[in-house]
Amino acid sequence: MAQSGLEALELLRSRFFNRTDVVAIQTSAGKPCPARPHDFLRALRGHMRGPRSDTSSFILYAGRGVCTVTGAYRLGTYASDASGRTRWACVDIDGANHKKCVSRPFTLAREVCDALETIGLIGHIERSGSGHGAHVWVFFDQPELLSDVRREISRVISVRAYKHNSTDNAVVTDCVELFPKSDRIRKDGLGSMVWLPWCGHTPQGHNSFLDRENPESLTVCSCRDFYRSTLRTEIKHDGLCSPAMSDNSRRRKHDSMAEWRECALSRLDLGKVYGDILVERESSCGYLRARDANSVTNDRHPSAIVSTGENGQERGRITSFIAGESMSIFDYLMRTRGYSFGRALREIATLSGVPLPIQD
Repeated sequence: MAQSGLEALELLRSRFFNRTDVVAIQTSAGKPCPARPHDFLRALRGHMRGPRSDTSSFILYAGRGVCTVTGAYRLGTYASDASGRTRWACVDIDGANHKKCVSRPFTLAREVCDALETIGLIGHIERSGSGHGAHVWVFFDQPELLSDVRREISRVISVRAYKHNSTDNAVVTDCVELFPKSDRIRKDGLGSMVWLPWCGHTPQGHNSFLDRENPESLTVCSCRDFYRSTLRTEIKHDGLCSPAMSDNSRRRKHDSMAEWRECALSRLDLGKVYGDILVERESSCGYLRARDANSVTNDRHPSAIVSTGENGQERGRITSFIAGESMSIFDYLMRTRGYSFGRALREIATLSGVPLPIQD
């Protein structure tokens, strides 16, 4: 897979999934069916490759059998983890292919982004698979309670959203929806579902992210530009509450360590940890290619990547596409060198030149 494909794959995995044990797969009737992929990353690659996809197997949810798919298929993601938290929210704006629709969906999408900025959140506009509607995605660095997400986002988009109905200015709640759709999920439930972007069998330009400043032009945002746009998930505003900043009591006691971690990693020379497995030292896309230690052929075609921190992911995070796993630089030191967590922290402090904070 090309380097841009690896980066898009990692972005899908890290930003769009609250859980990786279950996905939604589109049935022949066009409806979503929950399923457990035998190989999660291979299933994602198939979603992106479209008709060129290899065979993938899924165990249908609730013990309804095994589904083997060859060729093009489409995957969706569920809006909650098992604890009732989410890493993302999505405003779904229906276009002309729906009976009740918004007359100017991309204009409304831009207004929704403007509204989100007032509470410190950054929206990203995706053209829907049909090409007629829009999705506005918001990402959080930490999973947030469904109720917090819905309360804060609903507060700023409700007035703007419904005046764009194609027939009149009445409130039409079923042409603009916020995902997650409920404040909690039932026990053993999955919650609401949204189809993933970058599906390989949709028409060119559909199911892709657009230039946020001028979405009406339908100019597709390149993979590299989208990475850059996800560098920040929040815009700080004094006195305003957003889902990504709402749980202050939970975070306050960790602030000093979190600040140290961010500072130390920003100053760390990644080569001091990953050394010879790195095959490049500079990247404009936010990742460095690396040899995968799980390869039996010494990884002649590098299939691991290390984040430089310019893509919304923590600097130093390594992803193995052979093993299908991702870990922080601290976990990497613990696994490859047998360090304890405390020793891994001290090693990064030494290598970066940023001393650990004094704990109370």
